[in-house]
Amino acid sequence: HVDLVVGDLDSASPAALAAAARDGVAVERHPRDKDAVDTELAIDAALARGFEHLVVLSGGGDRLDHGLAALFLLAAPRLARCRVEAWWAGAHIDVLRGPAKVDLAGRAGAIVSLIPVHGDATGVTTAGLRFPLDGEDLPVGTSRGVSNEFLGGPASVSLRAGALLVIVPDGLGVLEGLGRLGDTDVSERAETGQRATDPSTLGRLRDADVSERAETQPPGGAR
Repeated sequence: HVDLVVGDLDSASPAALAAAARDGVAVERHPRDKDAVDTELAIDAALARGFEHLVVLSGGGDRLDHGLAALFLLAAPRLARCRVEAWWAGAHIDVLRGPAKVDLAGRAGAIVSLIPVHGDATGVTTAGLRFPLDGEDLPVGTSRGVSNEFLGGPASVSLRAGALLVIVPDGLGVLEGLGRLGDTDVSERAETGQRATDPSTLGRLRDADVSERAETQPPGGAR
Protein backbone atom coordinates (compact mmCIF):
# COMPACT_ATOMS: atom_id res chain seq x y z
CA HIS A 1 0.00 0.00 0.00
CA VAL A 2 1.34 3.46 -0.96
CA ASP A 3 0.27 6.44 1.17
CA LEU A 4 2.08 9.26 -0.63
CA VAL A 5 3.72 9.83 -4.00
CA VAL A 6 6.26 12.65 -3.93
CA GLY A 7 8.71 14.02 -6.48
CA ASP A 8 8.82 15.73 -9.85
CA LEU A 9 7.15 12.61 -11.32
CA ASP A 10 9.24 12.79 -14.51
CA SER A 11 9.66 9.00 -14.49
CA ALA A 12 6.16 8.12 -13.31
CA SER A 13 3.90 6.77 -16.03
CA PRO A 14 0.45 8.33 -16.53
CA ALA A 15 -1.06 4.90 -15.89
CA ALA A 16 0.70 4.61 -12.53
CA LEU A 17 -0.42 8.08 -11.49
CA ALA A 18 -3.98 7.33 -12.56
CA ALA A 19 -3.95 4.13 -10.54
CA ALA A 20 -2.65 6.04 -7.50
CA ALA A 21 -5.44 8.57 -7.88
CA ARG A 22 -8.06 5.80 -8.08
CA ASP A 23 -6.67 4.32 -4.86
CA GLY A 24 -6.89 7.67 -3.09
CA VAL A 25 -3.12 8.07 -2.76
CA ALA A 26 -1.95 11.60 -1.99
CA VAL A 27 0.34 13.09 -4.66
CA GLU A 28 2.89 15.79 -3.81
CA ARG A 29 4.17 17.07 -7.14
CA HIS A 30 7.32 19.20 -7.34
CA PRO A 31 8.75 21.12 -10.33
CA ARG A 32 11.46 19.38 -12.32
CA ASP A 33 13.81 22.32 -11.71
CA LYS A 34 14.28 22.06 -7.96
CA ASP A 35 16.97 22.14 -5.28
CA ALA A 36 16.65 18.54 -4.05
CA VAL A 37 16.50 15.08 -5.61
CA ASP A 38 13.31 13.06 -5.15
CA THR A 39 14.90 10.91 -2.45
CA GLU A 40 15.52 13.99 -0.31
CA LEU A 41 11.95 15.17 -0.89
CA ALA A 42 10.67 11.77 0.27
CA ILE A 43 12.88 11.94 3.37
CA ASP A 44 11.60 15.46 4.11
CA ALA A 45 8.03 14.22 3.86
CA ALA A 46 8.77 11.31 6.19
CA LEU A 47 10.36 13.56 8.81
CA ALA A 48 7.47 16.03 8.59
CA ARG A 49 5.10 13.17 9.42
CA GLY A 50 7.12 12.04 12.43
CA PHE A 51 8.55 8.80 11.09
CA GLU A 52 11.67 7.50 12.84
CA HIS A 53 12.50 4.35 10.84
CA LEU A 54 13.36 4.93 7.20
CA VAL A 55 14.00 2.16 4.68
CA VAL A 56 15.15 3.46 1.30
CA LEU A 57 14.72 1.18 -1.71
CA SER A 58 16.77 1.87 -4.85
CA GLY A 59 17.44 0.00 -8.05
CA GLY A 60 20.81 1.75 -8.21
CA GLY A 61 20.30 3.47 -11.55
CA ASP A 62 22.99 4.74 -13.91
CA ARG A 63 23.65 8.14 -12.32
CA LEU A 64 26.74 8.05 -10.10
CA ASP A 65 26.09 11.60 -8.92
CA HIS A 66 22.54 10.76 -7.84
CA GLY A 67 23.73 7.64 -6.06
CA LEU A 68 26.48 9.41 -4.13
CA ALA A 69 24.16 12.25 -3.14
CA ALA A 70 21.51 9.82 -1.90
CA LEU A 71 23.99 7.78 0.15
CA PHE A 72 25.32 10.92 1.85
CA LEU A 73 21.73 11.97 2.53
CA LEU A 74 21.11 8.77 4.48
CA ALA A 75 23.78 9.71 7.02
CA ALA A 76 22.91 13.42 7.23
CA PRO A 77 23.03 14.85 10.78
CA ARG A 78 19.34 15.79 10.64
CA LEU A 79 18.51 12.06 10.53
CA ALA A 80 20.39 11.37 13.77
CA ARG A 81 17.15 10.54 15.63
CA CYS A 82 16.08 8.04 12.95
CA ARG A 83 16.85 4.41 12.30
CA VAL A 84 17.98 4.42 8.67
CA GLU A 85 18.70 1.51 6.35
CA ALA A 86 18.62 0.95 2.61
CA TRP A 87 18.36 -1.74 -0.03
CA TRP A 88 20.48 -0.58 -2.95
CA ALA A 89 20.44 -2.74 -6.08
CA GLY A 90 20.72 -5.91 -4.00
CA ALA A 91 23.07 -4.48 -1.37
CA HIS A 92 21.92 -3.80 2.18
CA ILE A 93 23.10 -0.69 4.04
CA ASP A 94 22.78 0.09 7.74
CA VAL A 95 23.48 3.70 8.71
CA LEU A 96 25.13 4.07 12.11
CA ARG A 97 25.55 7.40 13.89
CA GLY A 98 27.46 7.05 17.11
CA PRO A 99 26.99 6.00 19.74
CA ALA A 100 25.26 3.11 18.02
CA LYS A 101 25.44 -0.62 17.37
CA VAL A 102 23.92 -2.92 14.75
CA ASP A 103 23.65 -6.72 14.91
CA LEU A 104 24.34 -8.56 11.66
CA ALA A 105 24.24 -12.07 10.28
CA GLY A 106 25.91 -13.47 7.19
CA ARG A 107 27.27 -16.68 5.75
CA ALA A 108 30.99 -17.32 6.15
CA GLY A 109 32.99 -15.38 3.58
CA ALA A 110 30.23 -12.90 2.69
CA ILE A 111 31.58 -9.37 2.39
CA VAL A 112 30.70 -6.44 4.63
CA SER A 113 32.29 -3.00 4.30
CA LEU A 114 32.45 -0.13 6.79
CA ILE A 115 32.57 3.31 5.14
CA PRO A 116 32.93 6.46 7.28
CA VAL A 117 31.00 9.49 5.99
CA HIS A 118 30.63 13.14 7.04
CA GLY A 119 33.86 12.91 9.08
CA ASP A 120 35.82 10.32 11.01
CA ALA A 121 34.13 7.30 12.61
CA THR A 122 35.70 6.83 16.05
CA GLY A 123 35.73 3.94 18.47
CA VAL A 124 34.69 1.34 15.90
CA THR A 125 34.36 -2.19 17.30
CA THR A 126 33.37 -5.33 15.42
CA ALA A 127 32.51 -8.89 16.40
CA GLY A 128 32.09 -11.94 14.20
CA LEU A 129 34.16 -10.52 11.33
CA ARG A 130 37.41 -11.83 9.87
CA PHE A 131 39.34 -8.58 10.38
CA PRO A 132 38.37 -7.30 13.84
CA LEU A 133 38.38 -3.72 15.04
CA ASP A 134 38.53 -2.93 18.76
CA GLY A 135 37.68 0.67 19.56
CA GLU A 136 39.61 1.90 16.53
CA ASP A 137 39.11 4.97 14.36
CA LEU A 138 38.27 4.97 10.64
CA PRO A 139 39.21 8.37 9.20
CA VAL A 140 36.90 9.73 6.51
CA GLY A 141 38.34 8.95 3.10
CA THR A 142 40.02 5.72 4.20
CA SER A 143 39.38 2.36 2.54
CA ARG A 144 40.49 0.32 5.55
CA GLY A 145 36.95 -0.86 6.29
CA VAL A 146 36.31 -2.20 2.78
CA SER A 147 35.93 -5.95 2.15
CA ASN A 148 35.76 -7.38 5.63
CA GLU A 149 34.11 -10.83 5.85
CA PHE A 150 31.57 -12.61 8.02
CA LEU A 151 32.88 -15.61 9.96
CA GLY A 152 29.50 -17.32 9.65
CA GLY A 153 27.96 -16.67 13.05
CA PRO A 154 26.37 -13.63 14.68
CA ALA A 155 28.22 -10.38 14.04
CA SER A 156 27.98 -6.76 15.12
CA VAL A 157 29.42 -3.32 14.43
CA SER A 158 29.42 -0.43 16.87
CA LEU A 159 30.99 3.00 17.03
CA ARG A 160 31.41 5.69 19.66
CA ALA A 161 31.01 8.77 17.45
CA GLY A 162 30.70 9.76 13.81
CA ALA A 163 28.72 8.19 11.00
CA LEU A 164 29.30 4.85 9.30
CA LEU A 165 27.71 3.05 6.36
CA VAL A 166 27.70 -0.70 7.03
CA ILE A 167 27.32 -2.21 3.57
CA VAL A 168 26.68 -5.85 2.68
CA PRO A 169 27.15 -5.77 -1.13
CA ASP A 170 25.28 -9.04 -1.70
CA GLY A 171 22.58 -8.39 0.88
CA LEU A 172 19.88 -10.44 -0.80
CA GLY A 173 22.28 -13.27 -1.52
CA VAL A 174 23.30 -13.35 2.14
CA LEU A 175 19.65 -13.68 3.13
CA GLU A 176 19.14 -16.52 0.68
CA GLY A 177 22.22 -18.26 2.05
CA LEU A 178 20.95 -17.95 5.61
CA GLY A 179 17.47 -19.18 4.66
CA ARG A 180 15.76 -16.99 7.27
CA LEU A 181 16.40 -13.81 9.20
CA GLY A 182 14.16 -12.92 12.13
CA ASP A 183 10.55 -14.02 11.64
CA THR A 184 10.15 -12.93 8.01
CA ASP A 185 10.52 -15.35 5.11
CA VAL A 186 13.42 -14.65 2.75
CA SER A 187 11.15 -14.47 -0.27
CA GLU A 188 9.13 -11.72 1.41
CA ARG A 189 12.28 -9.86 2.43
CA ALA A 190 13.67 -10.09 -1.11
CA GLU A 191 10.45 -8.71 -2.54
CA THR A 192 9.91 -5.86 -0.07
CA GLY A 193 13.33 -5.04 1.37
CA GLN A 194 11.82 -4.99 4.88
CA ARG A 195 13.35 -5.76 8.22
CA ALA A 196 11.57 -8.55 10.07
CA THR A 197 8.31 -6.92 11.08
CA ASP A 198 4.54 -7.16 11.07
CA PRO A 199 3.56 -5.48 7.78
CA SER A 200 0.35 -4.18 9.35
CA THR A 201 2.38 -1.84 11.56
CA LEU A 202 4.28 -0.24 8.72
CA GLY A 203 3.56 3.18 7.31
CA ARG A 204 4.95 3.59 3.81
CA LEU A 205 6.27 6.58 1.91
CA ARG A 206 7.56 6.17 -1.63
CA ASP A 207 8.73 8.79 -4.05
CA ALA A 208 7.63 8.69 -7.68
CA ASP A 209 10.97 7.64 -9.15
CA VAL A 210 10.85 3.89 -9.78
CA SER A 211 14.53 3.50 -8.82
CA GLU A 212 14.36 5.61 -5.65
CA ARG A 213 11.68 4.82 -3.08
CA ALA A 214 11.56 5.46 0.66
CA GLU A 215 9.71 3.15 2.99
CA THR A 216 9.12 4.32 6.53
CA GLN A 217 7.95 3.07 9.87
CA PRO A 218 6.01 5.25 12.34
CA PRO A 219 7.36 6.02 15.82
CA GLY A 220 6.86 3.11 18.19
CA GLY A 221 6.10 0.62 15.41
CA ALA A 222 7.33 -2.96 15.64
CA ARG A 223 10.59 -3.84 13.92
